[in-house]
Amino acid sequence: MKTILSVAVVFLLINYSLQVTNLYFYLEPQEELCLHEYFSDKTLVIYEAHFNVTEANVKITDPDEKAIADKQRVNEFKEAFTTFTGGYYGICLTNKDREHVAEVRVNFRHGVAAKDYSAVAKAKDLKPVELDVRIYLF
Repeated sequence: MKTILSVAVVFLLINYSLQVTNLYFYLEPQEELCLHEYFSDKTLVIYEAHFNVTEANVKITDPDEKAIADKQRVNEFKEAFTTFTGGYYGICLTNKDREHVAEVRVNFRHGVAAKDYSAVAKAKDLKPVELDVRIYLF
């Protein structure tokens, strides 16, 4: 019973700590949208954007408005970085197409959700309690 309770607590903590945001929206021709999110220092952040047009610009800025990434004329974008200071980081998405409305999908992850744990441990390397946790989580 104690093991099941421990597994449930671990599962709830992991689900609560995952920070994933998925957005879907439209941008009119020549329209720009900027989103800002607060991240503490030393946080892994991954931004992904997908457009149905090929004339889209994406710019990521730090709290001092300095560019971390600036991509022109893309339809897919992915950028990962670790924050060096706490503050509001921004992503600006611009539809540069002069005729078509852009469908935009944005996904950003940070912290635990941004890390890839797929190769951390195999079942043969886990202790019995860790194996139980792994089975219940996946």
